[in-house]
Parts: sequence; C-alpha cells; structure tokens
Amino acid sequence: MTKFQEPVTFKDVAVVFTEEELGLLDPAQRQLYRDVTLENFRNLLSVGNQPFKPDLIFQLEREEKLLMMETETQRDGCSGENCPTVTQHP
Repeated sequence: MTKFQEPVTFKDVAVVFTEEELGLLDPAQRQLYRDVTLENFRNLLSVGNQPFKPDLIFQLEREEKLLMMETETQRDGCSGENCPTVTQHP
C-alpha cells in the first residue's frame, strides 16, 4: 500500500531563534546559522516545495547583503569619511 506524504516545507526544517537567543550567538555562529538556514530554504525552492518567502529569509538575506558590503568595504581599504555608510534597519 502506498502512502502519500505531505511535502516538506521550510517551517518543518527551520530553526527559529528569539532575538535574545540570536544575541547570544557569536559572529561565527550567527553566520553559520544564516548560511544553513538560507541553504535549506534554497534547497526547498529548487524542488518546488516552498511557494513563498518567509520573513526570516528576508531578514537573513538582508544581513547577508550587509555583511558582503562590509567585507567589500574592508577589502577595498575604505576607512573614515571616504566610506559609504551602512545602516541596518529592523
């Protein structure tokens, strides 16, 4: 007998931290959390099991972009008043 299972969704595999819990993570742990969460979401998208983008993904993608901008700024040797300002919004 064949049983049909519901498709796996992001909600099924996501680990969601409170703001307080996120505050306890060091930068490397925060980056690992962001990378793994985004990878899980993208994997679900690739198999068609995620019809919408959760708020958590928007937040993590925003963080990822800010981190990339900060890294590029540091790599380019930008310092002081010559650097563009990166502002993080909640």
